Amino acid sequence: MALASGTRLGPYEILGPLGSGGMGEVYRARDTRLGRDVAVKVLPTETETSPDEVSRFEREARAVAALNHPNILALHDVGDESGVAYVVTELLEGETLRDRLQRGRLTPVRAIDFAIQISRGLAAAHERGIVHRDLKPENVFITREGRVKILDFGLARQESTPPSEVDSRATRFTTRPGLVVGTPGYLSPEQMLGESATARSDLFALGVVVHEMLTGSHPFVRATLAETASAVLREDPPPLGPAVPGLPAGTAKILERCLAKHSTDRPESARDLALYLEAIGTAGDESSEVRTVTAAELHRVRIRLLAISCGLLVLLSAATWGFVRVMANRAVTAAIDADLARAEQLVRRVQRDRLAALSLTARLVASFPELKALFATDAATVRDYLVSYQQRNPGAPLLVALDPNGKVIARTD
Repeated sequence: MALASGTRLGPYEILGPLGSGGMGEVYRARDTRLGRDVAVKVLPTETETSPDEVSRFEREARAVAALNHPNILALHDVGDESGVAYVVTELLEGETLRDRLQRGRLTPVRAIDFAIQISRGLAAAHERGIVHRDLKPENVFITREGRVKILDFGLARQESTPPSEVDSRATRFTTRPGLVVGTPGYLSPEQMLGESATARSDLFALGVVVHEMLTGSHPFVRATLAETASAVLREDPPPLGPAVPGLPAGTAKILERCLAKHSTDRPESARDLALYLEAIGTAGDESSEVRTVTAAELHRVRIRLLAISCGLLVLLSAATWGFVRVMANRAVTAAIDADLARAEQLVRRVQRDRLAALSLTARLVASFPELKALFATDAATVRDYLVSYQQRNPGAPLLVALDPNGKVIARTD
């Protein structure tokens, strides 16, 4: 159902179309109460004619509205105007990840940054029992400021979890009874086999999306849908290391684990994945800076200090006032002061870098007592983290992670 400019849906005045998708038409509209532009999505005709579908849609929209997170599209309102059901969301300026990938793959730094933001958004939803089930580049929006927003998030009915299920995140979502929802190539193997979608199903889709960002190609897409489905179920994705030069081995390994066929082989949660990617990125940058200063800047500081010290000794050992007056002219004084200032700046920089390295070490040591909470049943992720950190810090000693009882969870030897 197309809406003309000027049409009113409650307090919202339609300004023009923005696009369309499986969930309906999207329009730019004006909120006449608050004087702001918003996005209005109108349900397709077949949904409008079904009272049960409209009722379900409104319940689901209210659940998603409770997800107040900077990496999830904010839902402002739901309504029904003369049989036209609609939702109102924030209006975004930018492009979808799919549009961005049309121009080529992303740099590793940008791709990992986006992966961290998506993981944070997924973690916020998973912790409230909501699974996206259809994460793909079309549902990831990049604002002009570089912030990632997950779109069309979880607009599905959340079924109650049977008492026998222990993991509250293993909650099934359906838009119609018995209907498998998702996009071929991004559906996890368990979803394709008709099993319930869980938080780890979203991590599989995230792994596919990150693979596309890093390599510019989909790891499983084939000539036909049947071949694509077979690849998802049976074939291993191409390794990231050879395709992305400079990508840390630990980062490549944890991202490849997201594409594991069995959900239990994937990271425990989106929160763990985000923390891991953040820690590896920070550790790599800081260690690189410390090595650069140690090899180059520190050598220059020593030379400057030695030269200045020799100059000061000469001045202090001068025997006659005349020699001191000759050497203490304005040009020499200015040169000495400039050298002293530069040397002081370099010394301070070295001190800052050393403090940064100590701060990093302190943060890592301080975080070890929390590893059991962060990776409660996923010792492999802890080991990947320790190995990656030791690889980036060749001088680091043997690293061991212990639980509160003193039992070894993981070690690097």
